[in-house]
Amino acid sequence: MNIVCLVLDRLHWGYLGCYGNTWVATPAFDRLAAEGFVFAQALAESTELAATYHSLWGGAHLLERAAATSARRTPLPELARGAGLRTLLITDEPTVAEHELGAAFDETAELEPAADDATPPAAAVEATHTAKLFAEAIERLTADSGPTFLWLHARALGGPWDAPTEFRNKFAEEDDPTPPDFTAVPKRELASSADLDERFGIAQAYAGQISLVDLCVGGLLEHLEEIGKLDDTAVVLLSPRGVALGEHGFVGPFDDRLHGELVQVPLIVRLPAGRGRLRRSQALVQPCDLYHALADLVGEQALGQTEDANTSWARSLLPLVDDPTTVWRDRSLVVAAPPSAEIGFRTAAWFLRARAAAPDAAADEPELRDGPELRDELYVKPDDAWEATDVADRAGDVVDLLRAASADLRGALAAGKSPAPLAEELGPGRG
Repeated sequence: MNIVCLVLDRLHWGYLGCYGNTWVATPAFDRLAAEGFVFAQALAESTELAATYHSLWGGAHLLERAAATSARRTPLPELARGAGLRTLLITDEPTVAEHELGAAFDETAELEPAADDATPPAAAVEATHTAKLFAEAIERLTADSGPTFLWLHARALGGPWDAPTEFRNKFAEEDDPTPPDFTAVPKRELASSADLDERFGIAQAYAGQISLVDLCVGGLLEHLEEIGKLDDTAVVLLSPRGVALGEHGFVGPFDDRLHGELVQVPLIVRLPAGRGRLRRSQALVQPCDLYHALADLVGEQALGQTEDANTSWARSLLPLVDDPTTVWRDRSLVVAAPPSAEIGFRTAAWFLRARAAAPDAAADEPELRDGPELRDELYVKPDDAWEATDVADRAGDVVDLLRAASADLRGALAAGKSPAPLAEELGPGRG
């Protein structure tokens, strides 16, 4: 079996058809979703890319790694190589290419990232930076006849939006203003006086880049099908973090506040033989769980990596793929990159965005510095998907319970222990 992991940075879940979008055509993403399993409530762990890759390739939540009792797991590419797969990393992101856990890949192909502020729109699809990265992956897959573990990380939506101009223009009606021609990812706070045309222009530019990335993903899937590898290949598509597009007054990676547009991320797993096909789960899953699913696929047990799932926060996603009603964890935690003190705490029914006060039990937890602008915000989930209504001032008792549960979870993870059960008022978690 082959494994192909497509990691697309800053991919906004709300712009994909398989997650409910109706105005941007995304046939390749939708094909993956139709042929695979969709995790509808996958959450980032951190806004910091290096920390996320410790989870993806190391199999532990970033706070779990601080525990003195935390066992070091074999890096994912080393597991794959030990199972007889040729391992290949292709990326245009230096943080990923230089990550310490990536040293275990047999081969790394690093494309120089495009300059953020000096890239004009491409004249053709094949001239775009993302298309060049995917072309490299297609070439390597063609040349390698044996079982392959390919990890492709693309800056994608986090790099210049260099899709040909017609890609964004197709989202303008006849009487609409011409979409903007910028390619540098906007990184700013939107003025309260910003008009709808400015906001929509940003959305049009982003949607054009989504269309380009979708085309590249589709080309890769079609190539795997043409060379007879698709039926025997597990394809995983995910984003390590989303991006703000004006939903809460910010655009791009300017502030990285932990709202849903940044925290909720796409995660689709397409397995051979139709395993999990046309299913989806509302379970709260995170990047550390993907490590264990991929380790299972490459034969972790044969390599002596077995462990009791009850002793680890992270666990394999495969039981959910086989049965979406599997009882799962009842909470998830997202930590902003330092020096921010912000955390996001999610249960099946609530999302709390708050300033973190490090619990006594978490002495080894990464430093979280306070910011004067941050106050508690509370949103009803999954109903308020866009987090339009903050109910913190109307549900103070829930805020207090969630803050206490968050401190308990952070302390437990850092101490290598299981957290106490959630208060009954916060509800159980199910797939």
